[in-house]
Amino acid sequence: MDRVEFRIGSGPWERDDAFTRAFALRSGGHDHGGLRVHCEDPTPFLPYVPYIENLAAMLGVILEERRQRELNASHQRELEARVEERTRQLRDEVRDRHAAETQALWEKARAERYLEMAEAIVVELDVQGRIALINKQGCTLLGRTEQELVGADWFSIALPPEARDPVRQVFHEMIAGTTTQAEYYENEIVNHRGERRYVTWHNATRHDDNGVPIGTLSSGRDLTERRLFEERRVQSQKMEAMGTLAGGIAHDFNNLLSAVLGYTELSLMDFGQTQELQTYLQEVLLAANRAKGLVKQILTFSRRSKREVQPVLISELVRETLGMLRSSLPATVTITPTLRATSAVLSDPTEIHQVLMNLCTNAGLAMEHSGGVLGIELDDVDVGPELVIEHPELAIGPHVRLSVSDTGCGIPSHLLERILEPFFTTREGDAGTGMGLSVVHGIVRSCGGALTVHSEVGVGTTFDVYFPAQRQAAARAEQIQGEIPLGTERILFVDDEDYQVALAEETLGRLGYRVRITTSSLQALEIFQLDPEAFDLVITDMTMPGMTGDRLASRLLEIRPGLPIILCTGYDGRLDEPSALALGIRGYALKPIPMVRLATMIRAVLAESGPTRL
Repeated sequence: MDRVEFRIGSGPWERDDAFTRAFALRSGGHDHGGLRVHCEDPTPFLPYVPYIENLAAMLGVILEERRQRELNASHQRELEARVEERTRQLRDEVRDRHAAETQALWEKARAERYLEMAEAIVVELDVQGRIALINKQGCTLLGRTEQELVGADWFSIALPPEARDPVRQVFHEMIAGTTTQAEYYENEIVNHRGERRYVTWHNATRHDDNGVPIGTLSSGRDLTERRLFEERRVQSQKMEAMGTLAGGIAHDFNNLLSAVLGYTELSLMDFGQTQELQTYLQEVLLAANRAKGLVKQILTFSRRSKREVQPVLISELVRETLGMLRSSLPATVTITPTLRATSAVLSDPTEIHQVLMNLCTNAGLAMEHSGGVLGIELDDVDVGPELVIEHPELAIGPHVRLSVSDTGCGIPSHLLERILEPFFTTREGDAGTGMGLSVVHGIVRSCGGALTVHSEVGVGTTFDVYFPAQRQAAARAEQIQGEIPLGTERILFVDDEDYQVALAEETLGRLGYRVRITTSSLQALEIFQLDPEAFDLVITDMTMPGMTGDRLASRLLEIRPGLPIILCTGYDGRLDEPSALALGIRGYALKPIPMVRLATMIRAVLAESGPTRL
């Protein structure tokens, strides 16, 4: 060959001519160019054509492999780019999901904190009435753990028996959508100890995404204390009204008792020689004095009268009280008194009587269905340091212990700490006011004593009352006995009640006095003005029409300074004894006035005034 020229490239390599031969570089169905051989004389070239074809085939394979490598590299880069983009997307999704989960957990934790911090009770029920959710306030109110409550039937575990069916009915009506009256609802719930609390609820029905009811969500507030406060306020208003009523009744009632006492005393003077009749009249006198004490007790309780403290033998009051108790207690209750104490206590006899009646009445009520034994024991005891440590209001030394026990139903331990609270009662409806034991406790503390209680359910209850013992002789009920001081002075007696002036005329006449009576304070003033020296003493009622007793006394003292005057009253809250004495009145007496006391007061007032004008 003169000259051989090899060229590799792209172009129309399929064309052959005498001088040039082209070989295509193909592989895998792809054209990668060609190999061109050019010579002037093809003859020497021909033997090498097979080799050149092989070379072209090899070059085609090599170029194909390079194309595949480049294509694979491109695909690799594209894949890596896609993987990197997807990885970034996944990383962003994970980050967003984590942020959403974190936010959801935070929101849940915040909601749980709100539920725990909320003063409201939050309860979620499913359609069967089972507890699905309850917050801390609800658990605390019911006295149970969340584990005990979740899944439990709300109506069985949280409601008193009588409320379960009515409230369950309202719940089902809410689920069925047949009522709109349950959005705001009030009912009692009961805790694990059986204590009842009054709750007001705001209710809503829960639905799923399709609007199907799946339960209820309720928030409630415990209104027990508020209702108790309202009840106490109402009770306080009742007590205030009772005090006002007591003041109004006391005047008229004491006037009536004056007639009972006065005519009984006169009957004893006239017909008391017969032992049997004297006994009857003494009983009437004792009952009238007890009625007088009860009026005073009502006034003292309503803070409209002062306590009259004196040495009292409790044993005598117990004996007096037993008859009243026997008639008021069921026949199935046996009373067993054991009275060993001989010491007196310093108190108001009426208050001691009230302590006895309240404690014994409560004991009787505890046995009204089953019967039993009511024990009353009275002992002289020495209070030691151990009891003083437990009850600091006591002092070491001699005391009188009054024990009242019963064999009744007993008091549950969780109620013992509340029995002395004002207005607390375990009796239903209007059967009790809840004031008895709180009043007893107040009386005992005012005497410097202490009240203890021991009770066992199904066995009975014992109240022990400790009173400081007194060495003074105890005061006894006033009776007609011994010498009654007499006189001959002239007395003007004024009262607007006819039976009062009639009784006074008879009583004072029996005592030797010369009496002028009138039922008009204005007429009394006219009588006195006609002859101011005609009377040695004036006894006047306080509450009278036209002119009250204190105004009459002032007018009389203007006419005759130093005139002895005794002011009597059934009850008047405007003028007490110090105020009356400040007006110049010499004596002050609360009706009914026993004959002995009246006679003694008259002599004392006249003696203080100096020699009597005859």
